[in-house]
Amino acid sequence: MIKEFLVKEVEIDKIKLGKRQRKYIGDITPLKKSLKEIGLINPIIVSEDLRLIAGYRRLLAAKELGWKTIPARIIPLKYENLFEDIEFHENYSRKNLFQEEVEEVIKSKNEKSSGLIKKLIAKIFKLKQ
Repeated sequence: MIKEFLVKEVEIDKIKLGKRQRKYIGDITPLKKSLKEIGLINPIIVSEDLRLIAGYRRLLAAKELGWKTIPARIIPLKYENLFEDIEFHENYSRKNLFQEEVEEVIKSKNEKSSGLIKKLIAKIFKLKQ
């Protein structure tokens, strides 16, 4: 387990891309909208020499939005033997929420704040467009 890392802003133009495990990035429009609205929630992951380990879609979305820097978790080179595993685990472990999970979040938010349901539905539809 990697416990030593630093999170800092990295210049996007200095990040090096290697062979990517993920071949198809899909539509990044919803991700760009999310980055524009609330920012980057999870930093990309790079090595000390700024090779991208994980976060290719986030990096592309940030580039398309014109960002010059992006928050990155920097992994020391001594863990290089784990870089491919990190990329695989990040891609493999990601999954979309099931419909009932989305509905539960909406229900919970609506109970905590009157009228919020309409705002959430509007935001969901905006992200999907």
